[in-house]
Amino acid sequence: MTKFTVQFELPVDNPMNNVRIKRSKMGVTFFVPINYPDIHSLTYSDLIAAVELSGLLHISTPLNNTKEVLTKSTIKR
Repeated sequence: MTKFTVQFELPVDNPMNNVRIKRSKMGVTFFVPINYPDIHSLTYSDLIAAVELSGLLHISTPLNNTKEVLTKSTIKR
């Protein structure tokens, strides 16, 4: 289970493009403008989608995470 909080910020001109996220050991904090449409009815997945749509961060699901193997040919100096 993921623990998350929503921190409301001052209103902005374009609230759809100003949703931010901060991760810590305690959970996830979303920073959302107070004039975001239907802010009180958003779920965790809706908030993740809002962050991705704002273009500030791309979040991949655990199923898409792959570890890149570093070799001498892939390291650029």
